[in-house]
Amino acid sequence: MTIAVLTEGEIADLRREMRGHHAEAFISAALSEIENHRQRTAQYERAMLWRNGYDTGSSSETIWAVMMGVPMKHNSYPLDVSDFGRCYRLLKWMPAWRPRLPEVAVVHGKEWVGLVAAWDEITAAYEEEKSEANCPKTYALIKRALGEVRR
Repeated sequence: MTIAVLTEGEIADLRREMRGHHAEAFISAALSEIENHRQRTAQYERAMLWRNGYDTGSSSETIWAVMMGVPMKHNSYPLDVSDFGRCYRLLKWMPAWRPRLPEVAVVHGKEWVGLVAAWDEITAAYEEEKSEANCPKTYALIKRALGEVRR
């Protein structure tokens, strides 16, 4: 049995069996590992719910694959506002992934480098314009981010 699957009752039993000054440190570490396991499991389940949903596209799937450690045969990046919107909603669904977005650039290269560098600016424009029909400022920022890396 691994420590990550110990129940609260099993922890109490260990406390009774392990008398001494190391018992509390061990129990504290065990409880911390159990909580970390629960959080990882919840994140995994949340990520799988998104993956099996309908608001996916190849660029958001690229982010998902990097964050989940799943190899992809192709690299896709947001080319327009619809693509960016799916990526945006994925990162809203999985907020712990936003700070890790540079990992996508490391794995998938130059287009993502420009997009990641401009992500906050593109996001701000998207949040301002997303109720509009075509989000011209967001689109221009995406194209500029891609253009800067293609020169």
